[in-house]
Amino acid sequence: LNVPGNKSIISYFNEVVSRQGNHVALVMNDLTMTYETLRNYVDAIAHMLLSNGVGNGQRVALFTERSFEMIAAMLATVKVGASYIPIDIDFPILEDAKVTAVMSYGVEIETTLPVIQLENAKGFVESKENEQYDDLHGNQLENTAMLDNEMYAIYTSGTTGMPKGVAIRQRNLLNLVHAWSTEL
Repeated sequence: LNVPGNKSIISYFNEVVSRQGNHVALVMNDLTMTYETLRNYVDAIAHMLLSNGVGNGQRVALFTERSFEMIAAMLATVKVGASYIPIDIDFPILEDAKVTAVMSYGVEIETTLPVIQLENAKGFVESKENEQYDDLHGNQLENTAMLDNEMYAIYTSGTTGMPKGVAIRQRNLLNLVHAWSTEL
């Protein structure tokens, strides 16, 4: 299958935000987040990634508990052209994964790599929503994600007991979603 229009995941996301910005995008327990607020979080985290030297073709460890921030971090990583690797708290594989930085939320991690605390994104988002967002963080970032960019990598235990990384590209995920939406 070919992805219609060869658009990136972030392009599709931005289209949904422009059409349904005030609609609920995420639900967790009794909390909700709109598409517009989610995009604000994505932009804030994308700026945090860029300011920590993360960019196109690099990998970032995602060391978080389940949260809205986790979803925003995934999208922000893809937006800056990097990829994320979900890290199991009980089995960190930072060295083998060759990550540039670590994003964390709700968990502590000790590493020599730059650590991006996703809790800090809330302040950026609140100031933007209150129209006190400075120019550095207020500009919408250009989408640098390409369909053939690695989107994320997952590690499996492998038959040897040593973890093995498997990279998933944007095109792969979009082809799967397109196939499901047209075939099912």
